[in-house]
Amino acid sequence: MIINFQEILKELEYRVEHGIIDLTKEEQVTKLVEILRENKISDANEIAQKVRVYFSYLNEASPKKMN
Repeated sequence: MIINFQEILKELEYRVEHGIIDLTKEEQVTKLVEILRENKISDANEIAQKVRVYFSYLNEASPKKMN
């Protein structure tokens, strides 16, 4: 089964406060798990935790704004 992460992330944006995804917040990871389960992804918890790790890596690697 191919997972359409763009659609899943769009749905997550819709469900989180202010439409800003921040997977360092446990409640957003929980919403991601719910969305994955709704899409019949059997290992939703495992995938959500991997996505959370990737999210943190990307945040650390992204350039910081300078004032």
